[in-house]
Amino acid sequence: MSKHKIAFLDLPFHRKTRSSSFFVELLSEEFEVDVFYVDTDPRATLQELAQSSYETIICWQTEFAAPYFLLVGKRVVCVPMYDGVATAPDWYWTAMAQARFVCFSTTLHNRLKRLGLDSLSVQYFQGAGDTKAQSKFETLNGFFWQRRPEEGLDHRFVQKLIGRVVQRLHIHNAPDTENARDWTPSGDVSVSHFTESGDEYKAALTASNIYVAPRMTEGIGHTITEAMSRGMCVVAHDEVTANEYIVDGVNGILIDYGNPPQFVRYPERTAVEKEIVLTPAKANRLGESARRSFEKGLETWTQARHAVLYYVLTTPKADFGPNSNEFVQKYLALTKYARSDFGLFLARLASFLRSGYDPREYATVSFLEALSFRFRALPGVQNLARIAKKVLTFRR
Repeated sequence: MSKHKIAFLDLPFHRKTRSSSFFVELLSEEFEVDVFYVDTDPRATLQELAQSSYETIICWQTEFAAPYFLLVGKRVVCVPMYDGVATAPDWYWTAMAQARFVCFSTTLHNRLKRLGLDSLSVQYFQGAGDTKAQSKFETLNGFFWQRRPEEGLDHRFVQKLIGRVVQRLHIHNAPDTENARDWTPSGDVSVSHFTESGDEYKAALTASNIYVAPRMTEGIGHTITEAMSRGMCVVAHDEVTANEYIVDGVNGILIDYGNPPQFVRYPERTAVEKEIVLTPAKANRLGESARRSFEKGLETWTQARHAVLYYVLTTPKADFGPNSNEFVQKYLALTKYARSDFGLFLARLASFLRSGYDPREYATVSFLEALSFRFRALPGVQNLARIAKKVLTFRR
């Protein structure tokens, strides 16, 4: 018996990071999965899928496309990521009410449930972690992936943070969007770069035992669970989804990256506003606890896999009624801006919702709220925000 075919709509960046591959592999156990990537202007790809024979479409971090697919009668499962949608207004989700959601963040899941959406909460722990050796803590050796240096999370940040407690520090210089050459680490650190095999990254991780999480917010937190699987001592910013894996002082350390403390081996004699004592014994205890948390989480994820497959398999077909056709092309036009200028997309979406898009089911957006998003979408406002952000980053 042939498998049911589904389309998997993803962001092109994940060709490199492969962070969605585990979900495609899971779906492939039950379905025949074809992966599509959206361009900066996604309209051609969306039209192609809308006119295709695929009955079910998975929108992986492309939930903006869900209303369009719903309007043409597709079954839609959205997999949004907290780091991408944390600041999206409630009415962003209302046009997706007939989709199903798989959330890898409990915080995001709870928000969607409060809005009346159909959401399944799961927590991912990557497999085969139990085959990795427990980290050793004779000396403290730090590891930091320089993913978002433009946000101030660069080699200087981590050197200042843990430089006084580690014997060796490794920087994996592979920014998400910036050029690695522009952020070459300085000082007494070892450096690796992105490779297709990931061998440099894995070797450096294996040689380390203190893992400093690379971002302010996470979607799933792949790298955090990888560090936990190795029994490393994880240091992370106290925000979702890191703080859904890490309990401060129990299986890791949560801090404020915006106002970081000083890590020291022994308490300072002089008064220090904030300091965290980190000795090999303490790091070892936290690392062992992180490893146990991972092993328990891996069991839970293994069991949840079957629930995810059933959830996707039983996704109902959208039903909008006879007036939906007039909105199909209007919504498709909006998606032109969903990836290139999300602020402008929200401004246009606000006006679209106010125009009467199925008012029986979807919340209206106030005129003032729609106007505020239009203001924020103005090119001059965005440029000022970018300049201010760069100034604050380089002042750190």
